Amino acid sequence: MRGRISILHLERALILFPLLAIVWVMGCGEEEKAEPVYLIDYTSEGIPGSSLKVWFSGEVISVKFNGHPADKIYFDEKKGFWCARWKLPSMEELIIGYDIILVYVEWTDAIGRTKYKVIAIPSELIPPEVARTNPKDGSTVNAEEVNRKGIIVEFSDQIDTERNGDMFTLMDSKGRRLDWSVSWSSDCIKATLKPKEGMELKPGEVYVLVVENYYNLIGYKGEKSIIIFFTADD
Repeated sequence: MRGRISILHLERALILFPLLAIVWVMGCGEEEKAEPVYLIDYTSEGIPGSSLKVWFSGEVISVKFNGHPADKIYFDEKKGFWCARWKLPSMEELIIGYDIILVYVEWTDAIGRTKYKVIAIPSELIPPEVARTNPKDGSTVNAEEVNRKGIIVEFSDQIDTERNGDMFTLMDSKGRRLDWSVSWSSDCIKATLKPKEGMELKPGEVYVLVVENYYNLIGYKGEKSIIIFFTADD
């Protein structure tokens, strides 16, 4: 009897084993055929402190932006897709091109697959620059006229006059720094430099004006600019 039962059990096992193998293979096949989750859309104002939202074609359980975890992952009922939100950090922490912000996005889907994509966010983060000066670089001017009217420096963007420190340095040919006062136009685009007593320009001299350490209103630093000009002899 024991022998017959053992044979019967063996026969059943031989029948069930191929069936289980088929089911297991089919299950693995279905898992392999599951569509990868792609990043399909994103939006942001492109300004530090604003939100970056990205949408995915399927469920995601983890999302990182430049190595930092998303502030929130949720299903967007309006769009019908999974969404991750992240607050753009300060200027110093962003990867900035000329007019774009680059963000490395890494995500893991519901079955553990990880993918990544680098996205480029259009941005207004264009650095300010010195657009025009009077005197111009390389020009020869009348010292008395410049002393009276002042040196004019115009920028391509509004300048944060509260943040900027030692922005203007005016020196003569001997490297002596001249102490000139600075006033700004109401839109903070044009600066006017005028000499303090005893610091006036003199005829027949070479002067160097260095403009640096200036930022626009969203914190983007401008390039250093050097203007060399000459004063005519009497």
